[in-house]
Amino acid sequence: MLPINASILILDINDLELPKTCSTEFPDVNDLLNFRLVISPDEGFYRGGKFTFSFKIGPNYPHEPPKVKCTNKVYHPNIDLEGNVCLNILREDWKPVLTVNAIVYGLQYLFLEPNPEDPLNKEAAHELQNNKRLFEQNVHRTMRGGSLNGVYYEKCLKNWIWNRQKKKKQQPKSDYFNWNCRRLLQLLNFVPPPSSIETNTNL
Repeated sequence: MLPINASILILDINDLELPKTCSTEFPDVNDLLNFRLVISPDEGFYRGGKFTFSFKIGPNYPHEPPKVKCTNKVYHPNIDLEGNVCLNILREDWKPVLTVNAIVYGLQYLFLEPNPEDPLNKEAAHELQNNKRLFEQNVHRTMRGGSLNGVYYEKCLKNWIWNRQKKKKQQPKSDYFNWNCRRLLQLLNFVPPPSSIETNTNL
């Protein structure tokens, strides 16, 4: 017979509504209390990255939140170099009515809107508050892999980001020219904005 927390977790997992940028991994299919969440942001500072979080469900779940850590070393105001995550629902704002789904969306939001007001990495928070351009450069530098301020970061960029850039270079000049013409005319209010302009972010 499954422990109560495992039974509740099964219900939570069955009810998961993962965004398209998230996926779950269960290294041991017989151990539902330990799994991974992979987040691949498609916008914001961390676009194109791949970040993995370990979830460990304790015996007091859902009265206590899961233990969540980022397994990547990431330059982020709300994630320290040991992988600890500053997310309110993993701390004082956790309630038994909350589920794994709420944590997934909370973690995803951290990559879309990093919060410098409640930092674990004070250096990253300071840069975000005072010099967004430098912060963005540091994020991209660390995601490509390498050292920053004496700390080594492993590459966490997904390969597709390079493939998209390659396709962009190979795009016929006529298509690129036509799109830019339409974009210019739209900005001058000569033509209505076609839907393709809003969704085409590769140019």
